[in-house]
Amino acid sequence: MQSISHEELTKSVKKFHRYIFWAAGIVLLVYFIWFGLIVKHPLSKAPDTWGQFGDFIGGIFNPLIAYAAFHWITRSVLIQGKELADTRTALLAAARAQSEQALHSSLALNLSLIRAKIDSAETNIELISRDIEFVAGQYAKNGIQYELYTLDGRRLQGSEAMPYIADSHESLKECLSERKQLLLEMETCIKQASTEI
Repeated sequence: MQSISHEELTKSVKKFHRYIFWAAGIVLLVYFIWFGLIVKHPLSKAPDTWGQFGDFIGGIFNPLIAYAAFHWITRSVLIQGKELADTRTALLAAARAQSEQALHSSLALNLSLIRAKIDSAETNIELISRDIEFVAGQYAKNGIQYELYTLDGRRLQGSEAMPYIADSHESLKECLSERKQLLLEMETCIKQASTEI
């Protein structure tokens, strides 16, 4: 059933009212023409005759009114069914859109989190690399007999320089490995986002 506007529905109801009015008018006109002009039956003063006339009118108009009621109830049910179907479709589309938006938000949040972890790992890599260079530079310049300092101000004996550099080098490897893992995780997340979009 096509969607019907309020104006069209109002016009249709008014048109139907006119049909019922004209049908009633034609029935009464035919009745009075037949009994008043053709048969020339005088108006009765007996109440039972008027009761029969009322039964006659009721017998004609009751089915018309019942049909009109059935017609409009059926039509209103069809219109409501169409509106409910349209509403259901709109709600499903809205739910789908909301679900997709939630998925996009989740993926964007996950990517942001991974990016922040990568930035943190890269900052740690940069700091450890500079610290290694700083301590190694002092060691190369001053040798084992002098005190050395790390970038964060920690004091080292010259003999502690090489173990410190070796430990820092291990920390650097761990940070590089962590960054590699995070980059793979980001790549997987991007692939997942591209397949789900």
